[in-house]
Amino acid sequence: MFGRSKSQSTIPLDRIRAIAEQSPPNAYSDYGSLKKREPRMTVYKPAYVMLSYGEKVPVVVKNMNSTGLRIEFFQNTTLGERVQIVEPSIPLRAWAEVVWERNGASGLRLIDTG
Repeated sequence: MFGRSKSQSTIPLDRIRAIAEQSPPNAYSDYGSLKKREPRMTVYKPAYVMLSYGEKVPVVVKNMNSTGLRIEFFQNTTLGERVQIVEPSIPLRAWAEVVWERNGASGLRLIDTG
């Protein structure tokens, strides 16, 4: 523990160079072709979501664009895969797919039903 340190093995420089010169995996080759999402508009609008079994859950819409929105809820609730979001003043009444849920917040992707 104290005293002389044990010798540490070193990785040869030629091994490091070989790793650094490798091309990236194919999974990253299409990264540049991904479509950037439209910027979100920051809002603070009270709304509610209707769950699949009919329960109304009050939420706050925090940001949104034409394809989705972020909501935060006041009670710890699991939304499920699909919900209806309603906010009368925007006006917004649409079906949405739940993309993620974390710590009282959720990201929704609006579903085009037309």
